[in-house]
Amino acid sequence: MQRLSMRISAMLLLLQDLFVLSFCFMTPPLLMPKLRSNLAMPCKEGHASSIKLAMVAPGQQKVQVRSWEQSWLQLVDWAEKEKIKWSGFKVDDVGGYRGAIATRSLKEEDVIVVSPRESTLLVQEHDECPFPPDFLDPQYWDEIHEYWNLRMALRLIYEKRRGEESKWYQYIQILPTNFDVPLLFSQDELKELQDPLFIHEVEIEQKYFEYERRRMADFMPLPPSKEELGWALACAGSRTFTADFGDGRPVGQCMCPIADMVNHEDEAEPAFRWNPEEECFELFAPRSRQRGEEICISYGDVNGKHLLHYYGFLPFKNKHEHFVVTEDEILETVKETLGEEDETKLKDVKQHALKLLVNEQVSSMKLPLAHLEETSLLLDDTRQSGHEFRVPPSSSPLLPDLRIFLNLLAVDSQEAKVGALQLARLLQDGDFLSPSHRSRSLKIFRRVIEKKMSAMATTMEEDEEILKQTETSQDKERLRLCVRYRLSLKQMLQNSLSFVQD
Repeated sequence: MQRLSMRISAMLLLLQDLFVLSFCFMTPPLLMPKLRSNLAMPCKEGHASSIKLAMVAPGQQKVQVRSWEQSWLQLVDWAEKEKIKWSGFKVDDVGGYRGAIATRSLKEEDVIVVSPRESTLLVQEHDECPFPPDFLDPQYWDEIHEYWNLRMALRLIYEKRRGEESKWYQYIQILPTNFDVPLLFSQDELKELQDPLFIHEVEIEQKYFEYERRRMADFMPLPPSKEELGWALACAGSRTFTADFGDGRPVGQCMCPIADMVNHEDEAEPAFRWNPEEECFELFAPRSRQRGEEICISYGDVNGKHLLHYYGFLPFKNKHEHFVVTEDEILETVKETLGEEDETKLKDVKQHALKLLVNEQVSSMKLPLAHLEETSLLLDDTRQSGHEFRVPPSSSPLLPDLRIFLNLLAVDSQEAKVGALQLARLLQDGDFLSPSHRSRSLKIFRRVIEKKMSAMATTMEEDEEILKQTETSQDKERLRLCVRYRLSLKQMLQNSLSFVQD
């Protein structure tokens, strides 16, 4: 009865947040690193036709030389006993970070790590509970079958608690003890991001995992502390690969020792795969490397926000950089800019036109917004949130889908008289209907950008000064990450504002 009472109390305390989280439960990518299901890798003959790498690999961990060298030698001994093979590189200091350095010339697709399946920490959706009942009730394991990161976190906690009795002791000893991922930030640290959307996303995750941690008390004699679960989730989120086993077999998520020492580079490619012939995982060089050069792989075509969110670092260059404008922001701005009453009158024709641009098969329609079918609020206002549009830091930041969507929303009553079908045909190539229509469309976008900038408490000059003042401060790493993130965002916002003001 006491457990039931505690559980009810926890549920009541988080009821409001869980209303928001109910949407997140249906979309696991918000609560965990995205699993890149669309990255088809080049495969050797006879291998699975679709090999994938998750957005979950090691990140750049700072080197602490003495403890690192000792731990690395111990891991090497352990890995050899576990029949993990590697060649062509060593793990060493790379400008203050640990990384994989080529010890010989490597050709593209040279295999550099081979790991048997049993030498990885692996979780799959249909796994039976791997723990004894004095650690976890199997019911909880089954209930979280869609959340691989919670399952992997529990595996890490269990093995860490076992100490030297664990098969994974030497591997766990080398895992970082501290992470700079926003999931572990305090409220004051989160505020330094100056990005309400990002902050809200992290806060939802924090509340969800805290809710799950409290719920574990019903299923574990010794549930994890907040710090223990946070550490395990950060390890799982930043060091786990996902491989497609092929032949319709369930996808699994695995922590692969040695392979997870390789850092990210935006110019590289994903390079982790399952070899069904040898029943092992392989990490290969995604491109040729000379001796002494760092070997890097890609964690995916992701922006700085994603890398900070799940790995706790920000690259100084990233060809995939962009920020996001949400449909929620756009629709709210349309009401403010064009008037709520007019928008209500035009909603039906705009909604019908969007359907024609999304999925209705009509002669001469190109369906340029097909990817909005499952996400758009304009199509279904019962959704918790709408589509997210990417905005790159280019001289012309309006990508076709965003431009067409803005143009649709900027249509006035006079222009709407042609009807939904003709309207959709006129808008499908991203063209403006008139100079005044162009002005309204860009005004909506400009106002969205201005609102984003107004939410940021410091100027770019002030941010630059903070970075100078904290350059040598060892205890200011999280602040520096936040400042670098918001400075990059401000630069992109300013670029977009310049575009619409020309």
